[in-house]
Amino acid sequence: MSTTINKADTKKIMNKLRFILFTWCTIYAAGTQAQSTQSAHLIYFQTPATDFMEAFPLGNGRLGAMVYGGVFKEGIGLNHNRLWRRKYTNITRPVSHYLDTIRAMAAMGKWQEAENKLRQKLQPFYKIGKDSLKQGGAVNPYQPAGDLILTHNYSGTAKNYSRMLNMQTGVATVSYTLQGARYTREHFFSEDPSVMVVHLYSNKKKKLNFSVGFQRGDSTIAMKPVNTSAGGSMMTGKGIDPECKQNIFTDQNTVSFEGQFIEGVVWGMKARLIQKGGKLSRSKDKLSINDADEAWILVSIATDSETATPFSRCNTDLQKAVKKLPLLKQEAVKKHSSYYNRVQLSLGKEKSPVMDAHQWLKQQRAKPDAALYEKLFNYGRYLLICSSRKGNLPANLQGIWNEDYKPAWDSDFHYDINQQMNYWMADVVGLPECGEPFFDFNTSILPKARANAKNIYGSRGVLFPIATDPYSAGSFFRGPWVAWTGGAAWVAQHYWDHWQYTNDTSFLKNRAYPFLKEVALFYEDFIYYDSLGRMTFFPSISPENGTIRPDSSQGTLCSTPTSDLALMSEVFTNLIAASSVLQKDARQRSAWKKMLTAIPPYPISAEGELLEFTPPFKTTSSTHRHLSHLHGIFPGEEIDVLSSNPQLVQAASKALQQRGLQATGWATIHRAAAWARLHDAEKALKCLDNFASGQITSNLMGLHDPWDGVSPAPRPFQIDCNLGVVRAITEMLVQSINGEIRLLPALPQSWSEGSIKNFRAKKGFVVSIEWEKGGVTKGTILPTASTNCVLRSSVPITVHCPGDKIFRPVTSLNGVVKFQATKGKQYHFERAKDGL
Repeated sequence: MSTTINKADTKKIMNKLRFILFTWCTIYAAGTQAQSTQSAHLIYFQTPATDFMEAFPLGNGRLGAMVYGGVFKEGIGLNHNRLWRRKYTNITRPVSHYLDTIRAMAAMGKWQEAENKLRQKLQPFYKIGKDSLKQGGAVNPYQPAGDLILTHNYSGTAKNYSRMLNMQTGVATVSYTLQGARYTREHFFSEDPSVMVVHLYSNKKKKLNFSVGFQRGDSTIAMKPVNTSAGGSMMTGKGIDPECKQNIFTDQNTVSFEGQFIEGVVWGMKARLIQKGGKLSRSKDKLSINDADEAWILVSIATDSETATPFSRCNTDLQKAVKKLPLLKQEAVKKHSSYYNRVQLSLGKEKSPVMDAHQWLKQQRAKPDAALYEKLFNYGRYLLICSSRKGNLPANLQGIWNEDYKPAWDSDFHYDINQQMNYWMADVVGLPECGEPFFDFNTSILPKARANAKNIYGSRGVLFPIATDPYSAGSFFRGPWVAWTGGAAWVAQHYWDHWQYTNDTSFLKNRAYPFLKEVALFYEDFIYYDSLGRMTFFPSISPENGTIRPDSSQGTLCSTPTSDLALMSEVFTNLIAASSVLQKDARQRSAWKKMLTAIPPYPISAEGELLEFTPPFKTTSSTHRHLSHLHGIFPGEEIDVLSSNPQLVQAASKALQQRGLQATGWATIHRAAAWARLHDAEKALKCLDNFASGQITSNLMGLHDPWDGVSPAPRPFQIDCNLGVVRAITEMLVQSINGEIRLLPALPQSWSEGSIKNFRAKKGFVVSIEWEKGGVTKGTILPTASTNCVLRSSVPITVHCPGDKIFRPVTSLNGVVKFQATKGKQYHFERAKDGL
C-alpha cells in the first residue's frame, strides 16, 4: 500500500518550515556554533559507533536515546525513565519480634548464628505475579524500550564522516559524503512536547531514500552473561527477550510499536514521518521515503504507568510536535542551554583541538591533562541535565540509558552511595531543578519507608532500603542488606544541603525539617545501650565490606560501625540547627542535643588510624571500594582539615591513604573528593588520573570496572562516576564548609591557571574566580541573601563593593577575609598588593 502526505495542514507546515526553519535556525545555529567552538563542549568521532560505549547519549529527563550514527543502517537505542519490569512485588510484614532474639545471640557472642537468623527471619516478603507471598524479594530491572531503525538505500563508500555531540546545545549531528552528496542527520530532544527529533537533509535535492521502523531484539545478536568485580551480574546483548510480546504496525505517516511484558507492563512508541518532496510509502512494519529533499522523524514513547492508553499520550505529543515543528529545535536548544550555560570552567588557556575521540582518549589515557577534566566536568553536567528533570524519576545507576534486559544491579536506585553521588553536584553547579526528582522520589517512598521501620525493627520514623525501583517504591528485598539502616540518614544530608545552598526557607520548613525529624525518630527507637552503657547500633553493616567478628566468624553483620556514628551525628547536628532556624520544637531540641553528645567517639587504632569497625571487630578488606567510615570527610564536613581535632584529621587521612587511590569507578571519584577536602591536591588529581586512564570509555561514560582501552565491550556503565567527578572537581576549586568559602583549596600544580564562573556556595553565594600561578588573581561574590561572608584564600585578598557611597575595602588577614554581604550587591575581590 502506498500513500503521500499532500494534505492541507502538511503543506502549511512545509511553508512555515521553508521560511522560518531555514532562516531563523540558520542564524541561531551560527550564533550557537560560535559559542560552542571550544572542544571542551564537543565529543567528535570520525566513525560510526559499534558499541553502546561509543554512542552519544541524548535525553530530556523523561526519554533517552543512544545515537550510533550508522551510514547504511542506524539503530537508535530508546529508553523511557518509567519503563521498569513489575515482576516482583516487595512487601514488608511484621517480623520485628525476631529482633530481640538476634540481639541476644550477638550479646552472647554467637555472631554467625545471629547473622543466619537475620537472613532467615528478619526479611521482607514478595510475590511474583499472582503468586502467594514468599519471604525474600528482588529488585525490578530497568528496561530498554527498543530501537528506532533507519535503513538508507545507498551504495558506495561514505567519505568525510563526522559524528559530533554538542553538549552545550544537546544536539548530536551525523554527516558524511556519499556519491557526491553531503548527508546530515541532526538528533535532539524536545521537553514539551516530549519527543525525539531526527532531522535529515542533504545539500542536493531528491537524495533522501530511507525506511523507518522499530525493533526490540535481534535473533542474530547473542546474549551473554557478564559478572562484575563487585559481584553484580548482568546480561548483555540485544537478543530476543522471551518475556516480551511486541506488535509493530503502520498507519498513514506513522509507525508504531506496542510492547508488553508477561506480567502486564505495556508501553507504546510512535514515529511520525514528515517530508519535503519525494514520496512516502508504507508496508506492514515500516515507512519508506523515496527522493525526498528533507525529512523529520518525530518519536514519542509512553508507558501504562503514565496513562491507561500509552498511544493516546504518544499521539498528543506528536500532534503538538507537528504544530511546533518549525520552532522545536530553537526551543529545545534554548531549554537545554539554559541549564548548561549556568556555570563555566576553564583550566588553562591551552585547549585541545577537536579530534577523533578514540585518538584523543588514547592520548589522555597515557597522560591525562586539564583539557580532559574540563570536558568531563561539562559531560557530567550534560548527563544530569539529560537524565533528571522536574516531574520525572531521578537518574538511576545508568541515568536514563540502558540497552540490557538485565542490566548490572538492575540499573536500580542504590542508596548506600550511588544515588546520593548522582546528586552531589546539583546545587553546586546551579542545577537545583535537576535535583528535584531525587527529592520527589524520596517523598514518594516515605509510606513504605515508615512500614519498613515498623515491620522490620519495630521503630517509628523511616528506613530506606539499600536499593529499590519505582514499583517496589522503597520496600526491601532479600539478603543481609536489611541491616543497612543508614540510607535515609545519608539522604537527609541532601535536604539540609539544598536549604543551605538555596536559602529556601519554605523547603526547609516543609520538606527538609520533617524529613530530618523522621530519620531522627528511627534512631531514637532503634539505638539501644549495652550492658556497659554504650550506645549500640545493631543489626548493622558497613557497606559493603565484610568484618571479622569477636567469635572469629566472618560476614557483613556487625555492631556500631563508624559509618553509623558519622551519619547519626550528622542527622542530629543538622536537625538541631534546623530547629533553631525555624524556632520550632525547643523541648525536643534539648533531647536531641543529649542524644548527639551520647554518640560514641570515632574508634582510632593504636597506630592512629580511623577504624571502619569498632573493636574488637576488624575489617576483611582495608582497601575496600566504599569509604563509609570516612563520611565525615566527604560528603560530610564533620572532619575538617582546618578546624577539627588534628588527631582526628590525621587518623582520617591515614584511613584514606590505606584505602588506596583507585577502586571501582565511582569509588575512585569519591577518593578524589575526599583528598580535596583534606587539601591534598596532588592525591586528588592522581585519583582523577586513575579514573581517566582506565575507567572511562570512548564516549566518556564512566565504568564500574577498570578497562584497558582495548578489550571489546567494557561493562558496566555507571553514571555516578560521571556525575560524581563534577563534584570532585568543584571541591578542588571551591569548598563551602563550616561557614567558609575556601578558594582553590586543592589546586594541582598542573591547573596553575584558570577560571570558574557562577559556582554556588552555601548561604546562597554565587562565586566566580580567576587564578594564575596557583593563586587567586580576582573574582566576584554575589549574595542572594544578606548575610556574613567568610572567604579563605592561600594568598591575601582585598574585597570591595563598587558603587558604595563610601568605599570600604576589606583586606584579608592570613588569607581570611570577613564582611557583611548585602543581597543583590556584587562584591569584587582581588589579590592584595604588597604591603596590604
